[in-house]
Amino acid sequence: MKISKYISALAFLGVLAFNTSSSFADGDYMSSHSKKHKAPVSEVSTPVSPAEHHSFESAPVNMKKSGLSSGMTFGIGGNYGFAINSNSDFVIPSITSNGVTTKALTFAQKHDSLYGAYGNLGWMMENGLEANVQVGYDQLKFKDKNNSSNSLENTILSGMLNLIYHVDLFEGAFLPYVTLGAGVARVTTKGTLYDADKNSIAIKDLIKTTFAYQAGAGVATSFENVVLGVGYKFLGVNGYSDVNSDISITIKDPTAANGGVLDTVSLFSYGTNKLNTHNITAFVKFQI
Repeated sequence: MKISKYISALAFLGVLAFNTSSSFADGDYMSSHSKKHKAPVSEVSTPVSPAEHHSFESAPVNMKKSGLSSGMTFGIGGNYGFAINSNSDFVIPSITSNGVTTKALTFAQKHDSLYGAYGNLGWMMENGLEANVQVGYDQLKFKDKNNSSNSLENTILSGMLNLIYHVDLFEGAFLPYVTLGAGVARVTTKGTLYDADKNSIAIKDLIKTTFAYQAGAGVATSFENVVLGVGYKFLGVNGYSDVNSDISITIKDPTAANGGVLDTVSLFSYGTNKLNTHNITAFVKFQI
C-alpha cells in the first residue's frame, strides 16, 4: 500500500511539473487563481534616418516640355507653295534696239510653284510666346497663262522679325500656334518673254528691295528640347515697278541675228510685279 501511495504521489507531481513547464514555455504565467494569460508582444520600430526616408519617396516628375521653357531657340524649316497674283499682270511697252522693235506685251502671271528654306534665332518664354529673327531664301517661278513660252523666275532673300504664340495643350504634346512677321525682301528677277512676232526680251538682274510680311498658323509638338511643327504660311512681297542701273535687257529677233543689249535702260518700263504666295511650311526648332 505504501508503495502504491508513493507511486501515486510521484505521478501527481510529474503531471503538475509538466503542466507548469508547458505553460511557461508558451509565454503564460499562472495567477493566484491558476488562470493562464498570454504575454503581450511589443512591436519594436527601427528609427529611419532622414536620408533613408527621402530615398523611399519618389522624385517629382517634371511634365513640362523643355522645348517650351524659357530660353534661346534655333530653328530651320522649309516652304512649298504657289502664288496668287492673277490681279497683278504687268505690261511691257514696245522697245526698239539695234534695228529690232518689239511689240508691247502683257505678262499674265499665273499660279505657279514656290520652294524655299529658312532659319531663325530667337527666345522662347514659358508662357509660349516666342520672338525670333528669321532669314529666308525662296525661289518663285511664274509663267504667262496666255503664252507658255514666257516665264520669269524670282529669287527672294528675306529678313523678318516674327512673333509666335504657342498654346500649350496636353503638357506640350499638342501645340497650336499663330505667327506674324514683317521685314524686308531683296527680290532678283530674270526671265525671257516673247512678243506676238516672236521677238525675245531677256531680262537679267532686275533687283528690288521692298517691304515683306508673313502670317500663319499650324500645330506643333514638343519633346525634350525639340519642337516639331507644320502649318500654313502666307508670304507677301510689296509690288515693285521701278528698276535700277543693274538691270540688263537684251532684245533679239526670231532668228537671233539682230538686236542686242538695250543701252538706255530708261526706255524700259517694267510693270508692277506682286509676289503673294500661299505655302505649306514645316520646321524643327531646338532649344539651345
